[in-house]
Amino acid sequence: MSLLQCPRCGKARRVEDSCCPGCGVPFDEHGMKVSSVARRIPAELDARRFQHPEDRAALNRLRTLSPVLALTRMAMRHLTEPVLKAQLLGRGIRVGPEQFPDLHRIVTESAAVLRMEPPDCFVINDPRFNAATYGVERPFVILHSSLVDAFTADELYFVIGHELGHVRSEHVLYLNAAEFLARGAAAYLGHLVLVAARGALDAWMRKAELTADRAGLLCAQDLDVACRALLKLAVGSVNLLGRLDPDAYLKETEELEHGYGRAVEFLENHPFVSNRIRELRRFVEQGTYERLLGGGRAAVGRRQGAPPATGEEAERLAAQALERGLALLREPAGLFPVDRGPRQRALDEFSWVLTAYPETRAAADALFHSGTVHLLGRDYREAVRLFRRFVERYPEHALAAEATYLVGYTCERHLGDRAAALAAYEQVIRRYPGSPRAMDAREALAR
Repeated sequence: MSLLQCPRCGKARRVEDSCCPGCGVPFDEHGMKVSSVARRIPAELDARRFQHPEDRAALNRLRTLSPVLALTRMAMRHLTEPVLKAQLLGRGIRVGPEQFPDLHRIVTESAAVLRMEPPDCFVINDPRFNAATYGVERPFVILHSSLVDAFTADELYFVIGHELGHVRSEHVLYLNAAEFLARGAAAYLGHLVLVAARGALDAWMRKAELTADRAGLLCAQDLDVACRALLKLAVGSVNLLGRLDPDAYLKETEELEHGYGRAVEFLENHPFVSNRIRELRRFVEQGTYERLLGGGRAAVGRRQGAPPATGEEAERLAAQALERGLALLREPAGLFPVDRGPRQRALDEFSWVLTAYPETRAAADALFHSGTVHLLGRDYREAVRLFRRFVERYPEHALAAEATYLVGYTCERHLGDRAAALAAYEQVIRRYPGSPRAMDAREALAR
């Protein structure tokens, strides 16, 4: 008989078991991760409201360095991100609707909670419990395979939500900009300046981790789950976690609040796990956590998934988010943008509509305009994918001919795929002969 180990309590279970005989954690018939929580998705969520105060203050100071941020963003977009992504495509597996759909669902729902576009996510082979975030224009999350195996679905909501919190707060951009400044100053003023700057950066990174933990809790929506995930990261063992007393652990680590404990943590770029748990408890006790989620309605069921929100309220909220996104697209971009820019924030609004209210009238427009944003941002392959998905889902929509033509135009002009372009142009003529784009398609075929 084949046996598996429960990622929560470590008890052996049979492959055919739908849940763990020890702790009851659910698994579906394919062994995929299934959440036990109906998540609330807030109608609005400003990232500054869940940021740790000291993290927010540090970011506000860095935002005054607009040219440095713009140069850092450009360097990462054209050099760092493409190289890292190519490495990940070679070493790991990209998560998607057909590839690890359970993980894909966790990523998309966590992104919906945090009101942002879902980033790419990769799983790589690594025995250490860890996850990481990279990139600024098209951020991506990396999950170690051992962590995916050992963590329950609810714990993965915390881990992935933590990483998305870094994305939402643009920690990667600001950290790289701060590193650039520190090394530049050291080149002129000496190594001691770099040592001092490194200490300041580590201090900020510790606060950034507390911000990301808050985002993780907003996605997990269960304080016990969030604390258990942190303890699992600390102990590095499912079996040992099942024998760990969390309250006794926190009591034992109280001495870290005084004396050498604080000095030792000062040398780290992550807070001690015990302090991270205490900070999360304070976040809940102060009422901020509940206020941020208070207006959210449950959009995800417990085991098989509940139907998305419908009715007049859903239509109203979706239409408002769509209009916010369209208004952002009309905003001019600054010479030295200090945040993700209006286009990326528009994508966040469109993505939220598609995840929280996929059956509303606004969802069709949100999908089309998501494609246009990627087209404007020169992410041509993603633009083509979204336009094709739009036509597949809404073939009779007023924008279907436009979306089909844009597939052809993008394939021809930007991707060098003449065959795909010709197929798209022919589809415009065949399916939408009376549309203005049919004439453009005929001209393109005659070229």
